Amino acid sequence: MTAKRFFFTIDVDWTPGSEGGVQGLLDLCRELDLKATLFIAGRFVYEYPDVIREAVRQGHELGTHGWEHDQNPGEDFRSASYHHQKEWLSLATRAFEDVLNQHPISFRAPNLWVSETMLRVLEDMEYRIDSSVPAKRFDMGFGRMNQLRYLSAPWEAYYPSYDHIAERGKCRVLEVPPSAFLIPINMTSLRVLGYRMVSWAVHQIWRRSNILVFYCHPSEFVPSELKQLAPDEPARHREGTGPENFVVLKEFLNFAMSLGYEPRTICEAHL
Repeated sequence: MTAKRFFFTIDVDWTPGSEGGVQGLLDLCRELDLKATLFIAGRFVYEYPDVIREAVRQGHELGTHGWEHDQNPGEDFRSASYHHQKEWLSLATRAFEDVLNQHPISFRAPNLWVSETMLRVLEDMEYRIDSSVPAKRFDMGFGRMNQLRYLSAPWEAYYPSYDHIAERGKCRVLEVPPSAFLIPINMTSLRVLGYRMVSWAVHQIWRRSNILVFYCHPSEFVPSELKQLAPDEPARHREGTGPENFVVLKEFLNFAMSLGYEPRTICEAHL
């Protein structure tokens, strides 16, 4: 029987004031004996090197998450040119090389905005893993993911096509899609839709897939008045955030483990 694998991932955007949320998540991981994959915006790496080095010291895995994410101008790996995408990824990669003396090999696109162009940029820059395609997700106009093309993407890890990122093909970058059953399996869903709805969606995925990829943002565990958000940040990213969300997250992580999922990092997702 194929093992069920759980990937706990943390998207560290460039949000000044959210560094305390990173530390809180590291503390929770230590409490639960869980290793996470942190996808980190390059500017955050430069501004908070001690926080990032502490994550490395504790044995967590790191990948890039663009340069500044939603800061002006926003990074759109869905529609920007090859030149602009490579420029953003180069800045993020250089931050890892300067601060950590390592070349990152995994990536998650800001806002999960992806494209076939992005695949070629990742390949050319010697990345091996992406975790951005919003497989089986559709926000029905309430969020940022409203393209039907992703509903056909596999739940499992796969090598995508150069012609259609949601289909299997010959790209050398392994795709590990963030999990969804129409609704995304992430901390925002837990906060907005509630634990019962998200746990129901996880059960549906459990019946159909051997992997579960969950993600959260450190800023979700910091009160709005203590962080700097982009002017056009959605209300759901401003409201209901604070340290009380650690309780909800811990409950969810224990629930995932109770289903028999084995914790893994993204780089352990190779087929």
